[in-house]
Amino acid sequence: MMRTWIFYRVADGTWVDRSMSLDDVGTDADRCVARNTPANCKAFEVLTGISVDRSYSRFDVASGTIVAYERPAPEVAAEQRAARERRARRRIDELEQSQLRPMRELAIDPANAEAKRRLAEIDGEIAGLRPDLQQPGATR
Repeated sequence: MMRTWIFYRVADGTWVDRSMSLDDVGTDADRCVARNTPANCKAFEVLTGISVDRSYSRFDVASGTIVAYERPAPEVAAEQRAARERRARRRIDELEQSQLRPMRELAIDPANAEAKRRLAEIDGEIAGLRPDLQQPGATR
């Protein structure tokens, strides 16, 4: 029989991004779980057939039960800003790589209108992504 544990912070009962599963090995499992429990955390054994949605629940330390939980809005907003920034940086890197060919064509023929058009288009897309790059105090 497989046994699974998820870990929560003792301070507030929020889940940490860690879990472990073991074949039922009796008391050895308890020692293994104890050795692998992160600092300032405790393990919660998930019973077979029970699913825990770690996005919308937490462990209530006082009652010893799983309760509904809604993450604070600033935390969610910060995560969304970070995701937007990662996507923007990745796309900007792609666009900057795509500038190499038109720049080479302009080096060969400075009057190449098509190369100038493509560079202007790329620059415009990069400019549109810049607001998604995090800046101190940004709240977008």
